Amino acid sequence: MSELDRLRWHCRRGAVELDLLLERYLDSAYAEADDEEKARFADLLNWEDDALLDTLMVGKIPEKPGFDSLIEKLRGILVAVNV
Repeated sequence: MSELDRLRWHCRRGAVELDLLLERYLDSAYAEADDEEKARFADLLNWEDDALLDTLMVGKIPEKPGFDSLIEKLRGILVAVNV
């Protein structure tokens, strides 16, 4: 299984909104991301669904530092697709 396939599998969540958003990022922005952003995305996929939903959709500030740029990109995708 390739790294991209593994990430795609981990994008599958309990909430369809998260599935769509994370897969959209993987398809549209992941390839152009630098190594740091790719590592942060992989780390983000280990978060609980509730924490992801609160951070991405409710606007809660994440407990882990350093995710601001990635979260802004994901929120931008969220707005663009009206998830």
